[in-house]
Amino acid sequence: MTSASNLLLPAIGLVLLPLTALPFNAWAELTWQGQLRAQGVASLRDGEDALSQNEDQHSFIDGALDGRLNLQYQATPSFFMECSYEAAIGGGQTRRALQALDAPSGSPFSTASSYPDDSRQLFSLTGLLKEDSDVIAYHRLDRLFAVLQTDIGSFSLGRQALTWGNGMLFNPADLVNPFAPSDIIRDYKVGSDMALYQVTTNRINDVQLAVVPRRDEETGEVETSTSTAGVKLKFTALENDIDLYLMRNYEDTVYGLGINRFLGSALFRSDIIVTDAGDQAGTYLSAVANLDYSWTWASKNWYGLLEIYYNGLGHDTPQEAFQDPATLERLARGDLFATGRWYIDGMLQYEVHPLIHLYASAIVNLDDTSFLLQPRVDWSITSSLQLLGGCNIPVGSANSEYGSITLDDSQITTSRPTQLYLILTWYF
Repeated sequence: MTSASNLLLPAIGLVLLPLTALPFNAWAELTWQGQLRAQGVASLRDGEDALSQNEDQHSFIDGALDGRLNLQYQATPSFFMECSYEAAIGGGQTRRALQALDAPSGSPFSTASSYPDDSRQLFSLTGLLKEDSDVIAYHRLDRLFAVLQTDIGSFSLGRQALTWGNGMLFNPADLVNPFAPSDIIRDYKVGSDMALYQVTTNRINDVQLAVVPRRDEETGEVETSTSTAGVKLKFTALENDIDLYLMRNYEDTVYGLGINRFLGSALFRSDIIVTDAGDQAGTYLSAVANLDYSWTWASKNWYGLLEIYYNGLGHDTPQEAFQDPATLERLARGDLFATGRWYIDGMLQYEVHPLIHLYASAIVNLDDTSFLLQPRVDWSITSSLQLLGGCNIPVGSANSEYGSITLDDSQITTSRPTQLYLILTWYF
């Protein structure tokens, strides 16, 4: 397969060259916007954690800087193109410790320093600029697609984002680059090369048909066994918005039902997903249900979310999960983010001032009672400058998901660090 650096620059040229040839009055149809983000993270690790023992230190300081430029060209009322270019650099003491640790393949450490890799994508549009024990820098095209709107529906082709499902933090119906439940920054999903068809009919509110071809990492060839194809139908019945899913994801057959409706002034959402994984894991069920509500109290705006999630591929302990090939494969490819079976999560938002919002999120593993707390404050300094500060606080006993985990095969102990972060974003 052609290397990322060989494909990225020609792809950028193919986008920019036609724009330079547009007549002067056509530039009114070209719009652009972007952002520049800087973040710093201080992490505190347990003394038994492998990184702490290997580096003989408990605190780690890391930083990152990334920028994004979004372009949209409306060629005609029914045809437009979008392109998003990203460049990022990051590193620090955690990366240095990870590089020095000889972690076995499949352990939580082996993918902890990854970046958006295009080895599975149809096209390789990520270029690695620098990678060493301290720093990683790359640039990429995260969006590059065209949309044609016709009387029989909308057709889009290229690198784009797709989100299905009614989950808020956990979302088992979202199988194409989903967010992790602990992700705080969710403004852009990682794009995937795909073909997408969407249409609305008199009886069905929305029909989406998606095909996401992927390459086999070993052969470099596009295989149906590594690709995703599916259809989603949305219609209304008895005051319920109902979603029906049918997907082929890698070698899994996935089908499900989603319902969302108002319960008084609150909004209820749910998904029940059945996965037939064949001989690897058999047939298992995943489900999510949530309720969110906005209200005013003491002349202040509030928002609350409560969600429950069931993972049919879950295990009693994280050690069992890391020994299960089916779980490891789905963790590695980003389909799954949990090792246990039952979870409850929620969020509370309080508007201190129209420009200042306080958030408190929690994710609780009900099987081992470990949990992750995520308090944070979001301050809109100006209309184009935002400061986000907060912390991630994992709490759990030994050999629990949010506590410390000792891998049986290597006796390496890993744990989620307590983190304090500041993120400054400038929008332009």
